Amino acid sequence: MQVLEGLLEPAERSVLTIGNFDGVHRGHRHLIARAQEEAARRGLPVRVVTFEPHPAVVLGRPAGRFLLTPGSLKWRFMERLGVASVSVLPFTAEFAQLDAESFLNDIVRDSLKAAHVVVGFNFTFGKGGLGNGELLRAWGESQNIPVTVVEPYVDPGTGTSISSSRIRTLVREGAMEQAAALLGHAYEVESAVAAGDQRGREIGAPTLNLRVPSDQVMGPYGVYAGWISVRGRRLGAVANWGVRPTFGGTEPSLEVHALEPLGFDHYGDLVRFEIGPYLRPEQRFESPEALGAQIRKDVEEAAKWLETSR
Repeated sequence: MQVLEGLLEPAERSVLTIGNFDGVHRGHRHLIARAQEEAARRGLPVRVVTFEPHPAVVLGRPAGRFLLTPGSLKWRFMERLGVASVSVLPFTAEFAQLDAESFLNDIVRDSLKAAHVVVGFNFTFGKGGLGNGELLRAWGESQNIPVTVVEPYVDPGTGTSISSSRIRTLVREGAMEQAAALLGHAYEVESAVAAGDQRGREIGAPTLNLRVPSDQVMGPYGVYAGWISVRGRRLGAVANWGVRPTFGGTEPSLEVHALEPLGFDHYGDLVRFEIGPYLRPEQRFESPEALGAQIRKDVEEAAKWLETSR
């Protein structure tokens, strides 16, 4: 998949779908699929247009961890959907002052060469977010550029619309399986393996230490089952997300113990952890031996879930 940073001029007209796409959840998949349908009908390529950093971050709205798919995770999920091209527009304080008409004329029409625009029902643009679907439709009619505003995607199982904000709430609550149901994929963390203090080896549970991006939403500190992908292998695992109070830790980290042998030469490897159910809160143990005994229980519980989630 081609990821273009900034306003590099496309070589040809395309069907654009514009949004933040944080999480690349089932609602986003529905939106992208609509754009792909229009593109196939017109014999044109699809271009996904998104913004980095997330506008809410620049505008100072969220506090602390906010993103569902930081870094390359967003591109990985889009590529799985068959997206071939993404334009990433830098969202700066200056960009936020661009009025709606200039955004449409200078960027959507002239720079990105839109032949058709597909957006979600709640898409806003321009200074103060004053641009909306109604304005976009009127502009499209004046420019002979068709516009499709897609209504909310409703989860057939619950009858509720799917949104990034709802998924963030579920992740923060530790409801990882419910979050995955709305995402349409597991909630993932991607990180290079960092050097740790090797205490896991000492108690018979060696771990890969992952540094969760500081802006990524995470659940409560505690132990989770899940799957780790490393060097082409996908293995069942159990992980602790927290500060390791038994050893006096203060900085949060994600320590993942694979249920099959991995070896100890993975420092620097880029790995992904698919976070499954929340098993228990993080707690302080009186000794490393007591912690080791609990980890063995955690492994047993994780293995039961993994058997049913293959």
